[in-house]
Amino acid sequence: MKTFSKYLNYKLKSKLKECSLIYKALRFVRYEIPKFSRSPYIPFSIINVIKTFPLYSPASAGSYGILSKLTIQSINETVPALIKLTSLSHNPHRLRKVEDVFDLSNLEEQIDLLRKCFLKWNCLKGHNQNQVQLYAYIMKNRYSFTSIIEIGLGTNHSDTPSHMPSDNVPGSSQRGFRDFLPNAHVFGCDIDKRILFDDIRLSSFYLDQTEYSTFEALDCKIPREIDLLIDDGLHTPNANILSLFYGLKKIKVGGWVVIEDIGPNSIELWRIIIHLIPAGFKGELLDQGGGAMFAVQRIH
Repeated sequence: MKTFSKYLNYKLKSKLKECSLIYKALRFVRYEIPKFSRSPYIPFSIINVIKTFPLYSPASAGSYGILSKLTIQSINETVPALIKLTSLSHNPHRLRKVEDVFDLSNLEEQIDLLRKCFLKWNCLKGHNQNQVQLYAYIMKNRYSFTSIIEIGLGTNHSDTPSHMPSDNVPGSSQRGFRDFLPNAHVFGCDIDKRILFDDIRLSSFYLDQTEYSTFEALDCKIPREIDLLIDDGLHTPNANILSLFYGLKKIKVGGWVVIEDIGPNSIELWRIIIHLIPAGFKGELLDQGGGAMFAVQRIH
């Protein structure tokens, strides 16, 4: 039986080779397309949508064509549907400007000083008025701050996600905060171990924002409570949410968690997340210019 099957297979290949275009097309589909889907240079992937996104796939019978379309529809429409549900709370949490939320009066000198601290180290935050205003407000009592954590050192290695330009110097933001906060130790975290560094009142550690165990590993290296945690790292919703979860457990009363660089396509998701913030915390969704920031303070 096996011999007969081999014979049929041989004859089939022989016939296909006679139709060279069909044979080449089949070989391309069988061998070449899978290579493309694994290549970092090809801007698309070949995946089974239902198996790759089981959270969104329908628990229904049907052909792959029908179920895959429903899965993609579910991916794109679940968050907007949840937004409709949260609108019943009568608090839509619209994107607002920093100056419309916080009292910035008498902070002109603080804002100017913080901007200069960032620009001294060529930190991009120094060019973003919204970020400078927010941090100047949060750190208005800057002499009382003793410890902050910033996720994302700003790697300049292009093989690392969310990298900066090649001429960027990692740690510029951390150095700017260090200079602005004379009594604080600044802890930096990054997934790229090649850029970790230590300096005066500066320490940095490895962190993979997609693996919560690496957050837990920080506990023996940093103070039990901190004044501020900033997420300027991977900029994906799952990574941001893990940073938020960790930060809410670490900040002291009066402390803050700030999620930077929320993309326009993810803002709707954060309008849901703000409804999930536990009692004792107050969150704001703020305009960053081209995106958003999510700022949460521990009230008690």
